[in-house]
Amino acid sequence: MALVLSSVVPTLVLAFVLLMVDLSTATKLVVVGTIAGALVGGWIIWGLGRVVASMGTLMGRDSALTGFEHRQDEVGTLMASYNKLLATVEQQATEINTFCHSTVLCL
Repeated sequence: MALVLSSVVPTLVLAFVLLMVDLSTATKLVVVGTIAGALVGGWIIWGLGRVVASMGTLMGRDSALTGFEHRQDEVGTLMASYNKLLATVEQQATEINTFCHSTVLCL
């Protein structure tokens, strides 16, 4: 919605005004190029937003990296330690949220 309000609506208003005012050809080309650039930029930002949202969804599905801790080398040891650390942090975050909601500290 913000993308529509920030790029599409002003572009349509500008195009409407340009049709009503008599300008030189060079000025019209510059304005049309600016409008095209704004629309292409909005399209690129929209695409990047969708990619970032899908990455967030994928990363949120499985919090622990599985499979690597079964390796017998340094990577397996590191991943096993990481998963233990992640479990501890998640447990502490749950405890903090529970404490916050049970007291008046949470705003």
